[in-house]
Amino acid sequence: MNTIRQCRKKQGLSQKALAEFCHVDQTAVSKWELGKSYPDVPVAMKLSSLFGVSLDSIYENPLSFGLLSITLYRHLSPQNLSMHVETGADSIEYSVRDLERHFTREELQSDPSVRKNLGGHFFALEVLGAAMESRYCEGDVVLVKKQPQVNNDQVAAVCIDSEEARLYQIKWHKKGIVLHSLNTAFEPVFFTKSEYDSGTILILGLVVDLKGKTY
Repeated sequence: MNTIRQCRKKQGLSQKALAEFCHVDQTAVSKWELGKSYPDVPVAMKLSSLFGVSLDSIYENPLSFGLLSITLYRHLSPQNLSMHVETGADSIEYSVRDLERHFTREELQSDPSVRKNLGGHFFALEVLGAAMESRYCEGDVVLVKKQPQVNNDQVAAVCIDSEEARLYQIKWHKKGIVLHSLNTAFEPVFFTKSEYDSGTILILGLVVDLKGKTY
C-alpha cells in the first residue's frame, strides 16, 4: 500500500483533511496515493513530521536523498556507451537530488521509471585536449545527461565518425550543424544535414555540470 495512504488511514484522516493540512487540493492527495505524482519537498517534510516517517518513505525511494555512483569514462566511443563497455572507466558520486534537478517536475511525476533508474540517465566524461579552454580544461570531469538532441549554443558530448567523445558547443543551421570549440585557436567544424542524418555526427548528451579535475 502507498505510504501516504497507509499513514493517512492509520491516523484516521480523510483525503480532504490531509489536503487541508498540506494546503493542497484533494486531487493532489489522490495522485500521491495512486503514485501518479509526489509532494513537493516542503510538503513532504510536513508529512514526514505528521506521520513520523522518513522522507525516503514518503517518496518510496530508499535512494531519494542518498548518493549514486555515475560511470566515469576517460575514453568513450559510441560502442562503449551502447554496450556498457567501461574501458578505463571509474565512477564519481552525485546526490540523487542534484541529478533530479536536471529533469522537470513534470518529467519526474509523469514517469516513475526516471527516479527508479536515475543514474542510468547520466555518465561522466573526462575532458580531452584544450579545445574547450578556458571553461573546460584537460583532465576536468563533466556530468553528461544522455539525450540525442541539444539546443542551440549548448555544450554536448559528441562523437565524430565513431571516434572518442569530445565536447563541442552546438550551433544548428538549416543546412547542417556547426561544432564550435570554446578555444578560439580551434576552427569551427561544419557538417551537412545529410552527414548528421547518416550518423557521422552523434550527440551523446548534454553537459550539465562540471566537477573539475578529480586528481
